[in-house]
Amino acid sequence: MPCIGWNNLSKKILKMGMDEAGRGSLIGPMIVAGVILNESSEQALREAGVTDSKKLKRSAREKLFEKIESMADWYGTVAVMPEEIDRENLNKLTMEAFRKLACMALSDGFIPNMVIADAVGRDNRTINACIQLKIFMEKKADSKYTVVGAASIIAKVTRDREIEKIREQYGLVGSGYTGDRHTINWLMKNSNALPPSVIRHKWKSRSNPYYSKS
Repeated sequence: MPCIGWNNLSKKILKMGMDEAGRGSLIGPMIVAGVILNESSEQALREAGVTDSKKLKRSAREKLFEKIESMADWYGTVAVMPEEIDRENLNKLTMEAFRKLACMALSDGFIPNMVIADAVGRDNRTINACIQLKIFMEKKADSKYTVVGAASIIAKVTRDREIEKIREQYGLVGSGYTGDRHTINWLMKNSNALPPSVIRHKWKSRSNPYYSKS
């Protein structure tokens, strides 16, 4: 996925937030997003209603996506494809994407004062990214911090658009998630025709009617 960044040489306090969308899906990529905001933009987006994307209707997410695009000092996304998810530990892939986003921001000339990500796994923790940055991962950070909420919206809207492409190309029915019976029924009929870039097979270890058919 493309990263969009803007060099900014002015001295401002910058926060970077990161979050993912599509972690538990059977279909399509997991999208991990990073957003950098200055203090005034963060306040304006908070007042506009930016929060955890799961709390927002799709129409609200789309409108806020445009606001975040226009007001962010920097934002970027990383797509983690189904083939990667099948091969590697999902927590490891998510943290690698967090590190990649931090390094992308640094390479574009941004050194945020603080980097916060929604927690991966059960515990709060800190991980190193590049040489200069530490990423603080905290539970429910997408609800607690506007900048992480902004990242969750960028990730969710970007993934929704990727899913729409799959829907148009392959006729996907349902949301693409494991608990959606419409998706499961569609997969049972169409899985043999889907390329590895579309469908995740790692969920075979889960109790799921799609994977118990074989």
